[in-house]
Amino acid sequence: MKLSPGCQRSLYENFTHFEFLSTKRNLKALRFDYMKILFMTLLYSASIFSRSVVPDRVTLPPLDLYSSRNKILENGDRFVKVTTFDKYGKFHQNGGEMRIANEVYQKYRSDADAVFEMIPSEFSRDEEKASRRGTAFSIGNNLVITNLHVLDPSFENTTDCDDFEIKDPHGNKFSCKEVHFCSVYQDVCLIEMKTKTITKRDCLFCSVTKYQISLADGASLKLSSKLPDDDKRNDFIATAIGNSAGYGIHYSQGKGLKLINNQLRFYAPITNGNSGGPLLNEIGQVIGIIKRQTSLEFSTDPNLTYNVATPVNQFIEAARDHLKNRPEILEKFNTSVVK
Repeated sequence: MKLSPGCQRSLYENFTHFEFLSTKRNLKALRFDYMKILFMTLLYSASIFSRSVVPDRVTLPPLDLYSSRNKILENGDRFVKVTTFDKYGKFHQNGGEMRIANEVYQKYRSDADAVFEMIPSEFSRDEEKASRRGTAFSIGNNLVITNLHVLDPSFENTTDCDDFEIKDPHGNKFSCKEVHFCSVYQDVCLIEMKTKTITKRDCLFCSVTKYQISLADGASLKLSSKLPDDDKRNDFIATAIGNSAGYGIHYSQGKGLKLINNQLRFYAPITNGNSGGPLLNEIGQVIGIIKRQTSLEFSTDPNLTYNVATPVNQFIEAARDHLKNRPEILEKFNTSVVK
């Protein structure tokens, strides 16, 4: 499968196979492949198995906004199911509940409604892909963003999306139409999803009716390249939304943000499945794409335990450059960017 030009320029463009060359060059290629596999394994395992938590930085634990066990009070307030973490940083689904004012709950839901579970395709023949979990989020016009390692754990097949499906909180599933851009370096992809046709029969002998639904008709998030000023980042409240541990969409917040080596470090609690989800600022704009956690699961030291996101401004620049010869897609993408 031919890689997109953006991915061909990636840091892995020189990793090729030399099956038909000399033994010496075969060994060299093998070493390169081994290094690649090792790097990807470390990255992927960090994003799948770690649960990095800094307790002092947590301002809102993971909330299951869509749980059927949530309760609505007479005044509209909600008791929402809470996911807690133990002293080892492991998450537990039986964490009790938290009372949330109705207007606050609706704000949380308006953001979370644009976030989807990446689910294994029922038609996938790839065992590795069939077991993966992740997150994608809508930016409008049927476009979603996710991690490249969610689309393809091998970091190679960046134009094929037959195995990529997402599910919204209401159970609707959407299939991939086309991968417009991927960056191996940033571990991010821009993907267009198909419009879904729904078949409905109201009664046993009623005629079948069909109608269409699409992500373009639903909630979406805006991309912002602006980060808080340096002197405000330590107290900055960042929101993470994602497919927490494969149990559905969870919403959490943590205090603190750092930009180090072109990566955002944040402290909102996340766990396996959050990869590809949005990191939001205080007004609900996406400033980062969640990528991984540190290998140290639980600590009070924010320099040792933190979570990592790709800054959105880097992705915006790279995507615009890649799409400059596809004006119709570029225009769709630009409508999601806050000027």
